[in-house]
Amino acid sequence: MSERNAVRIRERRDEMQRQLREVAGSAYEVEVLRESFANVVQDLLRFEDEGWLNLFGAADTAVKGFTLDDVKKTTKYLEKQTKILGDLLGKGLRLKNNHVFGRGCSFESTTKAKIQPRFQAIMDDPRNREVLFSVTAMKEINRIIFTAGNLFLMYDRTEKSWQRLAVDINIENYISYDNDPTQIKYYLRTWTRLNNLVKDAQPEAQMEWVPTAAYDATKPRYPAHIEYAGQKVPVNKQAVIIDKRYNRDNGETWGVPDAFAAAAPAHIYATYMKDGAMLQHALSAIAFVVKSKTETSAKSAGAKLQKDRVGQAAITGPETEIQSLPRAGSINLYEGRPLVARVASALDVSTTGITGDPGPGGSYASENALSAPEQMAALSRQEDFVNLFAEVFRVMGADITINFKRLDVDPIHRQAQTLGLFRNMGALNQQEVRNRALELTDIEPTTDALPEPDEFTGSKYATLKEQIEAGLVDAADAAADAGNEVPAKGKKGTVGSLDDANSARDSDRDSGTA
Repeated sequence: MSERNAVRIRERRDEMQRQLREVAGSAYEVEVLRESFANVVQDLLRFEDEGWLNLFGAADTAVKGFTLDDVKKTTKYLEKQTKILGDLLGKGLRLKNNHVFGRGCSFESTTKAKIQPRFQAIMDDPRNREVLFSVTAMKEINRIIFTAGNLFLMYDRTEKSWQRLAVDINIENYISYDNDPTQIKYYLRTWTRLNNLVKDAQPEAQMEWVPTAAYDATKPRYPAHIEYAGQKVPVNKQAVIIDKRYNRDNGETWGVPDAFAAAAPAHIYATYMKDGAMLQHALSAIAFVVKSKTETSAKSAGAKLQKDRVGQAAITGPETEIQSLPRAGSINLYEGRPLVARVASALDVSTTGITGDPGPGGSYASENALSAPEQMAALSRQEDFVNLFAEVFRVMGADITINFKRLDVDPIHRQAQTLGLFRNMGALNQQEVRNRALELTDIEPTTDALPEPDEFTGSKYATLKEQIEAGLVDAADAAADAGNEVPAKGKKGTVGSLDDANSARDSDRDSGTA
């Protein structure tokens, strides 16, 4: 530690102790309380010394926001917390993934009928699918945004392969523009090479400079080496890195993880639940309280309780009283629900969704419906992935785009009504309606022929002419109703009736030929 930092820490410690002494007053002179105050000071100093206050603009640094070291520390912490606090941070991440990717997506060519074979081969490569071109890979990328906030994808033009880089392992340093430190030219990539075929082989540390895709687009002339730490580090001219740094404020170089704002209330809530459960357990271990006025009666009551079995009567003297310890409502774990609400708000998900509990008096069905803010958050993240893949395909030189399906899904009966409406409007043909109907009902088709109206489909008497001929509608009533805008009450007509998708077409055809 430098002398400057040592002086700063001593000054901060003295200032904190002085402020605590003013607040605590005479309580500060009590030895036990003074030790507690000293622990608080140490915690605050440890929090500051780890560099977390750089996020708020510490006075001894010119960097706004996170530094690269801050990003690495935060990433390791949030990755661990997302696994440990799986009931809140982990569930919040799964909800975000389900909202964004639950309905799936597709890749389509923007200029041709289908994707060119050479690009399809790159996308179908098992390694590339695992890294980028599958829904599972996208969920893992969203996890990186959630815990790290900084995403790095490296594309090797020679191997036609994609690779994800971890900011806390593979990114050692960077070179930015002189007049804009937020725009980066090169990243110093580090990795470890291990020869598994050689017994007791020692890992070899490797380094190389890799240009960013944005800098590569300017068509620069790359040097063969760039000096770093007294050695010449080679420049990989055949690879580029797509860097996406999310949740940045103006002037900040590094992104901030989605889970950063939710980490503190999630940790506090986990501690609250653990302490509350332990207190509940402690209270449940004590069933009765024995009150004795004398020491002799207390010993007698103690012996009596230890001797007798549970459930039997206890005989006490006039100086001993046994009372049942009231426990109903003594510990209310629902009082920590505002902490859950803060976590849910920070992650753009609902409190009911993150807990699976609608709360006292709540309805799970109504509370768990995807709200408008959640839909907007999911659409916003889908837009992030659209922009990410636009950069991916630009680097590949491919005219391809990614399309996400609708977020919300109507019930089957509403989708059937929508299909019938569009069929009557002429926006869909019968084959398209049939294909979608088979998909919705999960029915295996027995024939490729389109269904014909018959007595089983309910469409045999779909037209007014057929209904008159079959005697279902009186011809005079039908003629009278034809001259009215609204059919007379109690008379049968096409308005408001349950007809099939062919009725409007057949009615128009019959009226045109009459």
